[in-house]
Amino acid sequence: MNLSGPAEQPRRTPSKSPNFKNLFESAPGLYLVLDPKFRIVGVSDAYASATMTRREHILGKGLFEVFPDNPDDPAASGVRNLSDSLQRVLRDRIPDSMPVQKYDIRKPEAEGGGFEQRYWSPLNTPILNANGAVIWIIHCVEDVTEMVRLQTEGRVKSNLAEALRESERTARAVVDGLTSNIAIVDEHGFILSTNQRWRKFAEQNDATLASCCEGANYLAVCDAAAGSRNPEASAVAAGIRDVLEKRSQEFALEYPCHSATAKRWFTIRVSPFPGDGPRRAVISHENITARKRAEERISQLNRVLAILAGIDHAIIHIPERDKLLDEVCRVVVGTGGFRLAWIGMVLPDGVVEVVAKAGETRYLDGIHIVTLDVPEGRGAVGTAIRENRPVVVADIESDPSMIPWRTKAGQFGLHYMATFPIRRAGRAIGAFQFYAPQADSFDQIELDLLAQVTDDISFALKASDDLAARNDAEAALRESEQNYCTLFTFRISTSISNSPAFHSANASSQLVLTSPVYGRPRKRCAQAKSGIANSSMRFQPPFTPATSKAALLFTTPRRQPFGAANRCRQTGGAALTGCSPWMESGLCTREVPWPSL
Repeated sequence: MNLSGPAEQPRRTPSKSPNFKNLFESAPGLYLVLDPKFRIVGVSDAYASATMTRREHILGKGLFEVFPDNPDDPAASGVRNLSDSLQRVLRDRIPDSMPVQKYDIRKPEAEGGGFEQRYWSPLNTPILNANGAVIWIIHCVEDVTEMVRLQTEGRVKSNLAEALRESERTARAVVDGLTSNIAIVDEHGFILSTNQRWRKFAEQNDATLASCCEGANYLAVCDAAAGSRNPEASAVAAGIRDVLEKRSQEFALEYPCHSATAKRWFTIRVSPFPGDGPRRAVISHENITARKRAEERISQLNRVLAILAGIDHAIIHIPERDKLLDEVCRVVVGTGGFRLAWIGMVLPDGVVEVVAKAGETRYLDGIHIVTLDVPEGRGAVGTAIRENRPVVVADIESDPSMIPWRTKAGQFGLHYMATFPIRRAGRAIGAFQFYAPQADSFDQIELDLLAQVTDDISFALKASDDLAARNDAEAALRESEQNYCTLFTFRISTSISNSPAFHSANASSQLVLTSPVYGRPRKRCAQAKSGIANSSMRFQPPFTPATSKAALLFTTPRRQPFGAANRCRQTGGAALTGCSPWMESGLCTREVPWPSL
């Protein structure tokens, strides 16, 4: 339902602001500006000329000090009538149009002094501040002296009618020039008058003038439109009735008034018509679409930034890959307000597997998406992965690429979709999907922020994979080291007593053993699988193989970690200690059981 009048039309902004003081003073009409104490604060050139005064002589002075009654006319009533009119303006805060007044003007002394007979048609209009108080009064007059003279000649009737018509045209022009859509209704809700913008809005929105302009009952229009599709109509009708029946001094409501081509919002204000007489109400509709769009944009940007912050927090604090992806989807739905979020990774056969999800996850039950160029792979997800680029579906219901999933998406209220590829080394390995309940949910700036979110996820997955690979490598290294130590101990236990591969030669009573592997040149040994070259082993005294503990120490020039010190002791046996320069200073040792000889 259209509760408003004609739509606001864009106005051209002048290249340079005019000097309104000069415009006022140069206006062709006869104008005075008075403060609430009836002191003169502004005067137009035409007024000063018509009243034979000079601006600098009357500014700041009281109106009736400058323009007193003619002392030579005992019937003079100009001061009293004008004062009564101005008092009504202050009291009622509405314009007061006076009948033609005889108000003689004092002539300058240079022109002989005295008073000159004049007739005027005054209109006193209040200027209100934001609180509704009168701060200025525009005293507009028209010199009708000549008209009065013509009246005595029998021609005043037609001239007066023309003047009245001109006054009506002026009043209409003022109302039509207002930017709001305005209508005046009587105590029963019938429209008495509308401005041009109201009527134009009605025409542009397929409403007949008879249904929403002069003569129509606006309350009946609101009552007829009330329902599930227009819940605001009932509130508007109730608000108008409260004002008309004096239960409320004002009513205001913001409401949507969308057309087939654009989304629009308005504010309706209802206030009582001032003055005595039958109860009237002024209804105005102001277009606030620009403000609402700005508010929505700020809200959307804040939501996306909150998503980005939440996901970055999860990346920092959740090292486990699966838990991280689940939390990412939860943040998108819980913080961002999306209807559904899920992450899919590509399997070797090209099928996209759901690895994390949140929101309306039932939509994903039995869903089949591939990256191949087939119908199941030409949707947003398959295209984003196959072509390694973001894909946005502004309206799932109308997009032909979403035909395989359109019906199911509609069942869960999914109308907007954006998908972003998750990359590894520049290659798309999966995708992150966002679903919203309304079409055209985001603009390019917001999509760029969501793309940044996906880039952060890609970085986190790479870091997680790198950490897993490093842990696997360290585990394999520890296993290889343990296997080497076990093999080395076995060979020593079976051949230490008589193998020609070892010999003793040390003047300090130490038993030095050298194997062919340890004795190879450094260059050749570096190619050996053990990776140990130019190493030596020695028993430190006292050496009693059968009853005492002997330490077999070996060193290697390569930085091959042996892990934490692992001491394996055997009562009554010897120990083999391995030393490796894993650190820049100090040696880490490993002791293994030494066999009895």
